[in-house]
Amino acid sequence: MKRRIVSALAVCVSLAMIAPLVAQAPQGPPVLMRIYREEVKQGKNAAHEKVEMGFVRAFGKVGATYLGLDSISGPNEAWFLERHESYAALEKFIEAVDKTPGLAAELAQLDSQDGDLRAASRVIIATQNRGASYRVDLVPGRLPKARYMQVQIVRVRPGRQADYLATVRAGNAAQEKMKNEQPRVIYNVTSGMPTPTYLIFTLRASLAALDPPATPPAMTFPQAMGGDEAMAKNARALSESVISTENLLFRINPKMSRMPKEVVDADKDFWAPKPKAAAPAAAAKKTAQ
Repeated sequence: MKRRIVSALAVCVSLAMIAPLVAQAPQGPPVLMRIYREEVKQGKNAAHEKVEMGFVRAFGKVGATYLGLDSISGPNEAWFLERHESYAALEKFIEAVDKTPGLAAELAQLDSQDGDLRAASRVIIATQNRGASYRVDLVPGRLPKARYMQVQIVRVRPGRQADYLATVRAGNAAQEKMKNEQPRVIYNVTSGMPTPTYLIFTLRASLAALDPPATPPAMTFPQAMGGDEAMAKNARALSESVISTENLLFRINPKMSRMPKEVVDADKDFWAPKPKAAAPAAAAKKTAQ
């Protein structure tokens, strides 16, 4: 995890939800996220995880919490989602790291080790778009049992943001009619990537949720959208406003995460498993034969 200590303006997700989701226990998705996106060299995942566990211990000194993700699809990447409620809060966090005795030197040493394992890295700042997100009120209850994160990266044509967001809101309204309770949180990228770009985060408890439902829903999505004509109109608006869409799937890695106490307490076996007892030495094959 590239954790150089620089000014708030120079620092550029992680969702999930999701690196440090700072300090107080989150009541919902953060207003602002700083996202560390690292491409890990092939064959170096285990070594990278070990170094990241060092970052977890180091950031414990300032009470930071964060969510670490390993890619299942797309490039061989690790993402770290850091929580802040404002740019001012981000600046205070950077200052706290700076002022903690010995922490900057410890992070620099870890970053040097981590640098040997990364092929590339990028830091992104993104702010939550509450109006375009869906059922964010359900995120706190879903996070403890989440095991996977879907991330969608949507690049929109300059000047077409309003058109794109209108299609998103229309889709949200359809999901509401279908009584879909799967939250999705949308962030506007403000720094670290070409803009306008949107990041959409969806927590999943299981990959089975991505399979077709065994029982067809009472209302289909086209029906909820208002019929085929409305669907076609929305699809055209989406096609005309979007440059590209990339879908990524991640596994949540508890070893590379520092989560709030109430999240850990809700599922300790996953977030803070007890070390496995060493296998008892094989009974000394009955003393000497």
